[in-house]
Amino acid sequence: MISRGIISDASAAAGYYTDEAKAAEYYSGEAVPSAWTGAAAEAMGLRGKVDAAALTAILQGRAIERDPATGEPRERQLGRIGKDGQPQHRAGYDFTISAPKSVSLEALVYGNPAALEAHRRAVAAVIAYLEEHGALTRVGGQYVKTDGLAIATFEHVSSRARDPQLHTHALFANLTFLGDKAYSLSSEKLFEHRAAADATYHNTLSRELQRAGFEVQHDRSGHVEISGYTRADLEDFSKRKAEIDAALAERGVEREGSSATSRMAAALATRSTKDLPEVREAHLDRWQAQAATLGLQPATQDPQLAKQAKAADPEAAAREAV
Repeated sequence: MISRGIISDASAAAGYYTDEAKAAEYYSGEAVPSAWTGAAAEAMGLRGKVDAAALTAILQGRAIERDPATGEPRERQLGRIGKDGQPQHRAGYDFTISAPKSVSLEALVYGNPAALEAHRRAVAAVIAYLEEHGALTRVGGQYVKTDGLAIATFEHVSSRARDPQLHTHALFANLTFLGDKAYSLSSEKLFEHRAAADATYHNTLSRELQRAGFEVQHDRSGHVEISGYTRADLEDFSKRKAEIDAALAERGVEREGSSATSRMAAALATRSTKDLPEVREAHLDRWQAQAATLGLQPATQDPQLAKQAKAADPEAAAREAV
């Protein structure tokens, strides 16, 4: 599932996500738990791990352009200057890409790298899709396709209710490039493509899970889960979802018939202050004890199913070979 929000305070957002990234190092399985991506980030020389200073600057609209005459980098402030003499610039947009609960259990409780990698590849597909369709600005009142976006990604592993919940925050800075010049982003198209991006995530995730040998199943919305987990199992690890559903019920609405806006309102209404991250051992001990109480076992990976899935997707095999 993909939810979206507006980043209003650049400094606060940068501090929050970079602090959380330090905790995510316990679970990421790699040296860089956060990363810059997107053509605009590349153009500004932003690569690798995201640090608070760089993220703050970019979210504040301090774009790094190249002087067309000298090729030297120069900073340019986007937005308008307010009556107080300070720049007014919307920081950006947080697209939160959440893995299905069965994938979170496989990746986090059982430490299966194939499930984690499937989520990461699906996230990459979402970001590529949104950059392709959402990189637009307005010039002379008209939408103009631009040369890419600047996105900072952070991978987190738990919900506010401390359930295992693999999710990636993709922070889309409110800037883009047209040639050598930076512009503010026109976010309307980015938001319009959220539903299509969600479908891209689940389609890619389904393919990658099957290529890893997992049997999968889909609901009526096309959302994927790894087969073998019952609905009761998944809901036992979904306390945050239960809180949101209860808030919807108070409004006389069920989740399946609710809009994205009403679900977001319910989520905000029930959101508690996020506790400091637990260390890895505390997470795993509690989650594994809960799984053992439920009698859960890791899902089976079938080599024959993986072989069939790879044979049915020769383009993916060719991409991996490059």
